[in-house]
Amino acid sequence: MKYLGILLLFCATKAAAQAGVQVVHEVAQSTNTITQSIWICSSNNALDVANATSTGTIAGAFAIEVYSPSASTVTINCGFDVNLSSALNSAWYGREVLAGTGVYWAKLSKRILYCMTQNAQGCTRATITQFK
Repeated sequence: MKYLGILLLFCATKAAAQAGVQVVHEVAQSTNTITQSIWICSSNNALDVANATSTGTIAGAFAIEVYSPSASTVTINCGFDVNLSSALNSAWYGREVLAGTGVYWAKLSKRILYCMTQNAQGCTRATITQFK
């Protein structure tokens, strides 16, 4: 019974914010940003988009942006899994990059960003920007 009273005492105390906590925001400064356009030509196989640029994957890149030009009429799917799929009912559908939009992915070292097109009859142009 004594322990129940102590427990009730703790539960009855008012919750308060933790004192002495400082919120920190990190800002990365770019030292070598590369932007190139590539063709994504498969709706069946995932393409390592950074490696598809003529510079290849930039060592130490902390983010990648995939931009689909506004003139495009085809959606691009991207994700971090090699099993990426452009089939909507797939668990590996990824994230859509619609025409005229860009999607920015924070990228850990050694992590590969894969993309594929929903264009089963041809290729889709995309602009890839790697931030370092």
